[in-house]
Amino acid sequence: SYPNVTLIRDALKKASFKADCAFWDMYEAMGGENSMPSWVFAEPPLAEKDFVHFTVRGSRIIAQMFYRALMLEYNGYVKKQGNLKEKDEEKVQYSYRKN
Repeated sequence: SYPNVTLIRDALKKASFKADCAFWDMYEAMGGENSMPSWVFAEPPLAEKDFVHFTVRGSRIIAQMFYRALMLEYNGYVKKQGNLKEKDEEKVQYSYRKN
């Protein structure tokens, strides 16, 4: 990993929480420190050899991980609010599994 990645991530996280915004840690979702080589050298590759950009396949995986994390938190929030009926929850979960 680049030396300042965790410092930048930590600053973004702190600013997000201070602004009462959600924060998703893509760095940790990918595997944390020094995880990029496993994405670059995966078969087929999930990241480019510049160790910065994702391939199309890698981008889709990141998007799926983000979507799943977002929906998990959303469902938890709505359930906590008591606004999600069991039938509606099944629809949301089906949509989540489909993507």
